[in-house]
Formats: sequence, structure tokens, C-alpha cells
Amino acid sequence: MKTTAQRPFRVDGWFGLLVAGLFLAFAHLRAAEAQTNTLPTRTTVAVLPWLPMERPPMSVEDSHWLETFGNLVAGELRQVAALRVLPSDAVVRELTRQLHAPPTLDQSGSTNVALVFRKVGESLKVTWVISGALSRTGATWIATAKAVETQSGNSGEEFRTTSTNWFELRDRVVQQVLRHLTIAPSPEEQKGLGKVWTASREALEWLSQAMSESTGDTETVELCRRALASDPQFAEACYVLAVALHNLARDEEALHVASEGLKLRPDHYTAAQLHLIRANLLLSQGQARAGSKVLIVCTHDP
Repeated sequence: MKTTAQRPFRVDGWFGLLVAGLFLAFAHLRAAEAQTNTLPTRTTVAVLPWLPMERPPMSVEDSHWLETFGNLVAGELRQVAALRVLPSDAVVRELTRQLHAPPTLDQSGSTNVALVFRKVGESLKVTWVISGALSRTGATWIATAKAVETQSGNSGEEFRTTSTNWFELRDRVVQQVLRHLTIAPSPEEQKGLGKVWTASREALEWLSQAMSESTGDTETVELCRRALASDPQFAEACYVLAVALHNLARDEEALHVASEGLKLRPDHYTAAQLHLIRANLLLSQGQARAGSKVLIVCTHDP
């Protein structure tokens, strides 16, 4: 995930980060604690980037969807209070470390992906590790998904679904994961599930490219501009654009974009992110005018 290391306001990752959403979740948990004197029990999960299927092979031009789809699934699961979803960048770091470790082989001498996932889960101290694979045939995407239990290594039967719509694909995977984990969202949580960011396929394609780890901030700005040209109501693109502009030290533009994004009446999660970056930009400007420096570091989880 993208990071900024030298600017006063640091954002580590665009979506797995979702700082403000986590703050809101923490506030919800604190309210529950006040009523019951104990924190609700939550199942901790790690959502990995999806992998490319061997057949049919995925083109290099489509590879950005692997990270995006994992983040789509993780973001949707975060709507369920019974789950604690680890930040995406922490998961990717541990996965990378495991992949660079000596290979984990099964009896046939092949790399055992389930064992790699289990090691990731053990290191991150999560109950479940969720991932899958993607491939494309024409306009149709094929997705598989599995949830590996860290303690036992069991994953159950692999789920497989197809669709030409990314949000439909996401929703089917999320529903299957929740069934496998035997977690039923509350009626209120159900209302927050299944939200569509944009009806424009082009806009989602541009944003997915913009969010890729390999995309620099300058290119991210251009791609987000294209996404917003395709769908001016695309609030999620406003957030990614605001972060990229800030990373380029274009804070006045970032502040304007964040403010405009809030006018689009985004969902609570996206609105919280936009409010947070806007507040931090205003604070940074105020400190700069006062002639002092401020360092605001956003963390992932309370």
C-alpha cells in the first residue's frame, strides 16, 4: 500500500487503513462496554490480496484487481461488528515475509498455500485468514474464496462464483465467508452491506489502477481525476485523490477535494475518512501559520 514518510500528515495505505472507520468502530465498542462492562467478543481475521488463477492466466494489465478485490472484501467485512479485520498493509507485510521465508512444502514437494496462509495467521494472531483467486474470461470475472482456520489449518470447501460486476462478486464472496464463519450481521449492519461505490465501470477501473501499490502519487492524481470525470459522484475517488495530493505537498487542492467529497453525501465509512484528512490538513495549516511543526501519525487500530 502507498505510504508517505516525510510529510507532517502520514497515511499508510488507502483502504486497509480506513482510520476514521476504525475510530468509529472503537467508539461503538466503547459504548457497548459502558453498557455491559465488557467488550464484545470479536473474531479476528486477516484478508489477503487475491491471487491470480493459473488458468486462464491473468494479464499484467488486470493485476491491479488482485489488491483491489481483497480490499473490497476487507472493507465490506469491516461493516460487521463481530469481526475485527486487520489493516491491509500489516497483512501484506507479513505475507511478503512468509513468501520470502524457506518454502513450505507438502508431501508431493509442492508449495502448500494453505500452510503459508496458516503461518500468516499464526504470526498475526488471527483466527481466520481469508483469500482466494481471480481470473477473467472476456467480460466475466471468476473468483474463488476460502477461509483458513489458523489453529487447525482447515479451510473447508473452496467457494467459486462468477460475475461481470465487481460489487456483485464481492457481495457473494462476503456472504459465503460470513456463512463459513457462522456470523450473522444484525439488521442494522445488513443495511450497510452491499453498497455500490459507483455505477461506472470505467470509474472503478481508474480507481483500482490508482490504488495499486506500483502507482506513484502523480499518476494516482491523474487516474483519480479520470475516475471523477467518469463519475463526479464517486466519493471514494475523492478520498484517494486527497491523499495523493497531500503526498505531493498540494495541501490546498487536497483540502478542496476532501471538502467536495463530503458534499457528495458518502456512506459513514468514507465520510469519516474524508473528515479525518480534512481536519488534519486544517490543523497542519494552522500549525504552519503559527510557525511550528506538527506530526500527526494515523494508526490502524485502537
